Amino acid sequence: MTLGAMCGAFANGPISDSLSRRWSILCANIVFLIGSVIQCAAENVAMLFVGRFVFGCAVGMLAMVVPLYLSELATPNNRGALVALQQLSITLGIMSSFWINYGTQYIGGTCREEEAKQVLVRLRRLTATDYRLTLEFLEIKAARVFDEESRLAKYGDNSSRFQIAWNQYKELFTVPHLRRRTTIACLLQILQQFTGINAVIYYAPQFFEAIGLRGNSVNLLATGVVGIVFFICTIPAVMYLDQWGRRKTLILGSIGMSIAELIVATFIACVNWVMPSEMFPPATRGKAVGVAIAANYLSNFIVALITPWMLQSITFGTFYFFLVFSITLGVWTYFCVPETNGVPIEEMDTLFGGNEGEADLQRITSIWARLGFETSEDRKMVLEETKHDSVEHRANA
Repeated sequence: MTLGAMCGAFANGPISDSLSRRWSILCANIVFLIGSVIQCAAENVAMLFVGRFVFGCAVGMLAMVVPLYLSELATPNNRGALVALQQLSITLGIMSSFWINYGTQYIGGTCREEEAKQVLVRLRRLTATDYRLTLEFLEIKAARVFDEESRLAKYGDNSSRFQIAWNQYKELFTVPHLRRRTTIACLLQILQQFTGINAVIYYAPQFFEAIGLRGNSVNLLATGVVGIVFFICTIPAVMYLDQWGRRKTLILGSIGMSIAELIVATFIACVNWVMPSEMFPPATRGKAVGVAIAANYLSNFIVALITPWMLQSITFGTFYFFLVFSITLGVWTYFCVPETNGVPIEEMDTLFGGNEGEADLQRITSIWARLGFETSEDRKMVLEETKHDSVEHRANA
């Protein structure tokens, strides 16, 4: 299943860019149904493996696109909590399964501006004339136009979708500021997996058996407790991730896991979904998140493969192995990972570099001028007028 998830996450980058985030989620659900049907109808091991692989593809597709979709919908001040809700849902599912066993494309897309504005009205629960909504809509529109014009300037009109996608994947590893983001996104996934938290989920019965617990009921009850701890420890991350910041949460989680591999494991898992989905510019965001989540599931597969062997050969030395990665995660985060909390997605370049050339500056200035703002002062003046109209509208309502 994890290999299927790796393939699904990697493939869903271009799919989510071409079909939109929403439609790629719907496609993933269709793949889910196909995988489930194959598993239910399996008459032999080979057919079951095929079903698990197809099912895993859907898991990877959703694991890639859902955090991305949520991060693009959220405002900077609640983006962490909203994306972390996905991890809370995952841990709720894990906990439930244990106990059951026991008993946009981008908002502002071409020719859909009015629809996009109505989406923002529903999401933000503001009137269409509210100055905050006007500002956000114009910023999103400017970012989209900038992305389209930059793509045209870079690749021209004659490049096929395949050529553009290939070049964008290549740029993730060759352009310095994108390579830095890709390295951080992938290392987050790899180090999080090698802290051993999924090994605890997969092999909890063996762990408890090794410390003297016997019988199926005891093992299932023990894994049920694991599920409860996962769920409970995710709640503080959802509540405080935007207050603590990404770096502090990662460091706290790595320290906690270094002390006990279980208690605060999901602190790291929450940030694991949030940061890759918010770090990249629009042109490469879908593909970059696909690469990061593919790295997650490849690492997941490796951990699942080697853990039984380590438990048999080095027994509880296995946890010293995981401990090294927990400490590495904390140290690496402290020295190498910038804080993205509260930074709008459109302004991530201020942390990672990129888009600082004269041509880019002239292009974005030209875009703002076409939107009616010759200078930044004009922009502020129009926004103040919009704010004034918004206040009058509420007063008369």
